[in-house]
Amino acid sequence: MNDIKTKRALDRALISLGSGDADSLEAVYELSARRLYSVCYLITGNREDAEDALHNAMLRICRYAPDYKSQNGAWASHSTLPMTEGCFGRWRSSRANRLIPPQRPPSA
Repeated sequence: MNDIKTKRALDRALISLGSGDADSLEAVYELSARRLYSVCYLITGNREDAEDALHNAMLRICRYAPDYKSQNGAWASHSTLPMTEGCFGRWRSSRANRLIPPQRPPSA
């Protein structure tokens, strides 16, 4: 499927999801999950965190689907920006954990 057709199909699915059609969630997932996961993986650097970030992004998409407006760039701001914020938060916290040396227990 080419990019324009994908965007149009995604717009329709998001509008349907926002109107209460729960079956549209599958279409939204199939049309966007691969791309969103790729972005998550590039930022987090590991599969588990990328999957968690994708899951959180899909929950956020469901929550805010009624507010979705089909216009240029709306899909990017509706899904990708909040998802990348979550990914960077995970990356920062994991990086901080790697930089802090483990504490040795006090000697008895």
